Amino acid sequence: MVALREVAEINPRIPKSLRETPDETISFVPMASVSEQGKVVTSEPRAAGEVLKGYTYFQRGDVLVAKITPCYENNKTAIAEIATKHGFGTTEFHVLRANENRLDAAYLHHFIRADRVRSLGAKRMTGSGGQRRVPKAFFEALEIPLPPLDEQKRIAAILDKADALRRARERQQTLVEVFLTSLFESRPTTGQRRTMAGLADIQIGHPFQSKLYTEADDGIRLCRGANVSPKGIDWSDLRLWPKAGYEEFCKFDLSEGDIVLAMDRPWISSGLKLARVEQADLPSLLVQRVARLRAKNPTHAFLVFFSLNSRAFQLHCNTTETTVPHISPNDIRSFEIDMPDDQWLARFHIAGARCQKIRAQTKAAAARSSELFALLQHRAFSGEL
Repeated sequence: MVALREVAEINPRIPKSLRETPDETISFVPMASVSEQGKVVTSEPRAAGEVLKGYTYFQRGDVLVAKITPCYENNKTAIAEIATKHGFGTTEFHVLRANENRLDAAYLHHFIRADRVRSLGAKRMTGSGGQRRVPKAFFEALEIPLPPLDEQKRIAAILDKADALRRARERQQTLVEVFLTSLFESRPTTGQRRTMAGLADIQIGHPFQSKLYTEADDGIRLCRGANVSPKGIDWSDLRLWPKAGYEEFCKFDLSEGDIVLAMDRPWISSGLKLARVEQADLPSLLVQRVARLRAKNPTHAFLVFFSLNSRAFQLHCNTTETTVPHISPNDIRSFEIDMPDDQWLARFHIAGARCQKIRAQTKAAAARSSELFALLQHRAFSGEL
């Protein structure tokens, strides 16, 4: 084990030669262009002189690590695979440049992305609220296993293949949603319009008091806005309610097939924080600022979900740039849907049910792939791979 500062440069300086050629084209990478899957999705060409001040410098092949919450916790890291030799990006990046004679960049990238390392970094964050950051000193002192360079490359290649399999499983889930979305968007309409309140029973969550939360193993999970994501309900940030007296809150119970929508800060890069409740999510209770929609007619369930997930619904919601983005109960209830005919609805319901089954299977396969990848990571950096 060696300290990372011994085999990598942390946040390298801008070379003098680049300062002397301000017209040189560089690649600019904003935070949004670094995916949680560990890739630079896009970059844009700029003149070096435009970004020499106020941005973070790096070179092709460097490892970029988001240092601010929640980007760091969400694993926004990447090897800088860019078109030009030099690059710049947001000041919220740390840059790790491996000593190519001692440390393989791909090996370093996998090490930085490992759950154990990410957890250590999160504990070392400084600042408060949404301004917490991982300090440079954490990476300087971080100890990394250092097998021979050829062994590092072998390990990185194995982890690359395992990670590619994991991401392929995740893409399968996305393709199911894309297929159903395309069906929904091409639906024939009858000219009739119905409000969301006419199609679904709408329930807003209860203000459960945090001081009464429990850590008991038999506690009931609380579905908060933080748990709602387009990939489904994420229980990694878990809060529990005592099972005793659970019946008192039965009106806030969730059932399989319900739709939950985060109302407070609901917007993310891919759209709304919207999810369908699965059997594995039960039992659970609905918390304030989360809405539950339960279709009055089962054949309307997928229509309700994809209507909420549409651009039309986003435009309908009353949000402004001067207020905290939110969705009000009235936004949900008053939204009108162009209704298709009953025959199309029946076919759409059948297609949705079949796709849900496929999605459940691919989700289980993705979970197994993630477990395998985590195991390989552990073994790789424990000298057992």
